[in-house]
Amino acid sequence: MDSDTKLSIDNRPEVLVCHDYKGNYLDDKFIDGGLKWEDYRFYNWSVVDIFCYFSHNLVTIPTLQFINAAHRNGVKVIGTLIFEHDEGRKAINDMLIDKMQTEKVANALIDIAKRLSFEGWLLNVEVSVNPKKLPFLKHFANFITKKTHQEIKNGLILWYDSVSAVDGILHGQSELNSHNSEFFELCDGIITDYKWKQDHVERTSILINEKYPNRRKDVFFGIDIFGRGQIAGFRTNETLSISAAQNFSTSIFAPGWTMEHIDSKIVTNESSLNKEFLERNDQFWNILYKYFYIFGPKSLPFVTNFCIGSDAFNGGSCLSIDTNELTRIFTCELPCKDGLIFSFTFKKRVPLNDLEVHLNVLNTATNLGLKIVCKKQANLANEISSLKTEDVQILNAFLTNKGYTPNPEVINAWETQYFLLKFNKSSSKNIIVTDIGVKKIHKRKVFLGQIAFYSAIDFESDSIRPIKIEL
Repeated sequence: MDSDTKLSIDNRPEVLVCHDYKGNYLDDKFIDGGLKWEDYRFYNWSVVDIFCYFSHNLVTIPTLQFINAAHRNGVKVIGTLIFEHDEGRKAINDMLIDKMQTEKVANALIDIAKRLSFEGWLLNVEVSVNPKKLPFLKHFANFITKKTHQEIKNGLILWYDSVSAVDGILHGQSELNSHNSEFFELCDGIITDYKWKQDHVERTSILINEKYPNRRKDVFFGIDIFGRGQIAGFRTNETLSISAAQNFSTSIFAPGWTMEHIDSKIVTNESSLNKEFLERNDQFWNILYKYFYIFGPKSLPFVTNFCIGSDAFNGGSCLSIDTNELTRIFTCELPCKDGLIFSFTFKKRVPLNDLEVHLNVLNTATNLGLKIVCKKQANLANEISSLKTEDVQILNAFLTNKGYTPNPEVINAWETQYFLLKFNKSSSKNIIVTDIGVKKIHKRKVFLGQIAFYSAIDFESDSIRPIKIEL
């Protein structure tokens, strides 16, 4: 999934995550992985539009792992250019010699982003600027924004509310106003600091209505999760609700708080640290989801083993299904126009136990929906049975020829069930899977190890009859 897939809803508020974890460039900088396995990890991509990798270096280039993970989930990635302290004053004075010098810096930054395949930069000037040099700073912001758009697909330049465009004094405004609106006009958006209150949001809303009616989503109100200047932590929703009520975008600073707040307390038991981190992280994001747009997978193939990089033996992972209630595990928009090859892999603790996977299917042209229940043996009209062993072998040969690696039907007590679905040709181009849910039959828990969806395009077999669905 590329970043185009999250651009379908015009003018909706967006979410930016500013990843500032212990100064960054920790184990995530190793492209071949590391030995540490109890570290912070980010996996809440479904509500994020932009990922900013932040450090206090002059130029912060995102690490390869985060670039790849973000792009795999349809999220844009930006690095950081920051001027702060004495070193920052010297660096910005060197840059603001004249327009040509600012263009050299801009071209170098654009070249870095192009070569490393990320979308742009956050510009953060945390030092005062000589008022006589302000025209050069504005030229820099304008030049790098326009050329980034020319050179990079979905290119993005954001301005951090810091130095004043009027007098060059370092003074965050906590809102959009005359001191920073010129930089807002020159860039793709602005991120406020994290000291704003409700009156800042209200004044910004008035200014947006008066001068920038089509750019409301380009204002990101910042929230520091450590609570500097605001109510945050596990009460972040209280602060977020204020800016969300005005349909502004959100910038979440340092969500790694969910790990950083506890990793010094638990030093003897890695599993305990992982367990507490995951519980805290889920608790934190769960209070925010109601304010965000949620995006699931939209393209095929879609394969996941639910691994988030911890407590896994030899690279494996799974979900523990403990309840007998139908539980949604994904919202999605998977296309069905060429038919679907679908499988799920699970392990049961008792022979009588079984697992059902429920697919909600929608015809987007007619808005008609259907729930399809995938299980070992179908009994009802909306249920479909898994394929027989001989049919699975044919299907696996097809997938292997396509370059995929299907799971064995049974290995180490893990069982894989396969299903082949075809839809009415006249309507299949409009049909998508919108929800994926699971339900176990027995009271004992079941482990779900993987689900996989592949396109059935070009698949033909005289012996396998696909389930044909009218919708």
